[in-house]
Amino acid sequence: MITFGKDDSWDLEIDDNGNFAIKEGQEQIAQDVATSVKIYRGEYVFDINRGVPYENVLGERLNQSLIQEYMNSEAKRINDVLNTTVIFNQLDTSRTLDYDILISTKDGVIEGL
Repeated sequence: MITFGKDDSWDLEIDDNGNFAIKEGQEQIAQDVATSVKIYRGEYVFDINRGVPYENVLGERLNQSLIQEYMNSEAKRINDVLNTTVIFNQLDTSRTLDYDILISTKDGVIEGL
């Protein structure tokens, strides 16, 4: 499957030739995992069973282990992903959850987006 590159604002990237940038290898896996865990379950029209069921955790006291479980389950749908570790940095004043994801693959560990 082809993964189009996304920039820091999560818009499509354009390469030096004016074409859509394509991600491959570890960058592709990292971006695919990041995309998967950002999708609310039911939001992806081609497969409404994809995504994280954020409705189960929104409005509740932050349950890090439950969020980790949901994200790990969704990330494992990506080819070559064996496991993930979500590192929670903090819940900031804008009520935004700040986290990093370490992705374990057969080729080693990579840091997700």
